[in-house]
Amino acid sequence: VQVYDYMGFDHFYSETDFKNPTMYRKYISDESDFKKIEELYENRTEKDEPFYLFNVTMQNHGGFDKTYSNFHNDIQITDNHKNEQAEQYLSLVKKTDDAFKQLVEYFSKVPTIIVMYGDHQPAVQSSFYDSLFGKSAGSLTNEELMNKYRTPFIIWANYDIKEKTIDKMSANYLSAYVMNEAGLETSPYQKFLLKLRKKL
Repeated sequence: VQVYDYMGFDHFYSETDFKNPTMYRKYISDESDFKKIEELYENRTEKDEPFYLFNVTMQNHGGFDKTYSNFHNDIQITDNHKNEQAEQYLSLVKKTDDAFKQLVEYFSKVPTIIVMYGDHQPAVQSSFYDSLFGKSAGSLTNEELMNKYRTPFIIWANYDIKEKTIDKMSANYLSAYVMNEAGLETSPYQKFLLKLRKKL
């Protein structure tokens, strides 16, 4: 919790700030989490000031090795890669997709940028990844190994920023990239990062 104070955030909210959220497994659902974002936006005191929020969700966090009475797998893997842990993760991701659609629709009426990214590959059984790669983790090439640390991200805006697909970008460049794309002033360090990204 203290790290957010050090980073200059005005407020820190945790699970104790939610009233009767929908729970999937043992975590607050992304749907309830995103509704909290809408609530914070609607109840902000400085209506004329930009609204900024850094949100860390837990719905899709591992492990995926248990069954729960409050969640069942809607997604089924039907080929030879079938894996119950992967099915649980993919079913959770589908719930996130549905909740993200609702969040985007909510913010579509005010100038908004939403950045969403994952921080690591899901921790499902290694045998699942071995079957996807067709070989064990120990025999992966460096390029194949790097794919294990790649996660998708999206930058959504409801005003005109250039649409593009970015093949690779390290997370350390993300904030500078977003600020630049939004046409906002970048710090000297962010300017350095943008130059470094072009060079590397």
